[in-house]
Amino acid sequence: SGEIRVLHITSGDVWGGAEVQLRAMIRELTSFGDVSVRVLLFNYGLTEERLREIGVKVKVLDENVRSAQGLIRDITTTIREWQPDIVHTHGYKECILGTVACRLQANTPCLRTVHGSPETSPRIWQLHKRVIRWADNVALRRQQRVIAVSQELCERLGKQLGRHLVVAIDNGIDPEEIVHGSHRPGVVRRKSGVVQVGVVGRLVSVKRVDIFLRVCQILH
Repeated sequence: SGEIRVLHITSGDVWGGAEVQLRAMIRELTSFGDVSVRVLLFNYGLTEERLREIGVKVKVLDENVRSAQGLIRDITTTIREWQPDIVHTHGYKECILGTVACRLQANTPCLRTVHGSPETSPRIWQLHKRVIRWADNVALRRQQRVIAVSQELCERLGKQLGRHLVVAIDNGIDPEEIVHGSHRPGVVRRKSGVVQVGVVGRLVSVKRVDIFLRVCQILH
């Protein structure tokens, strides 16, 4: 039929930047008409709700009642039954489990979007976290492509994995969602008519609050 089938796998435990990007990407992909998308989540919650709102077929494999082996088994079953052309993962755990499942199911092509760098390194005594970090690194090297959401992250991953494997695709926005979406933020104005702007986030360097302050200075 010429249809491209894409299976996305992500945790779905929070509704954050990566999840917003996933929703926008899926919405754009399905608009082409020749791309069919399904999503596997490891948790119920707001991500599930927001994806169902745009008509995406979502299946939740609740990680609270499944072991890692159980998740791999269920992912493998989904791949075998739906036969996606590619599996696209969005987190370290999803990448590890999804890559194993792809290998078990006829080496289904897989890729990973890395939405950010780890902010901390496991301590020497945190053996479990160190093993997970090692397994994620192995899984990354088994991808057809690794997508970085910024050029800086692309260069960092390129040094680690090889520049041939990593490609940068900047995060995008859905203009229609901003203008007409039900979740768009309101604009607060003072009586003087001055527009108020703000930033919400953790005060850590990765959030680049310094850029926000520079923009405010320029606008002022």
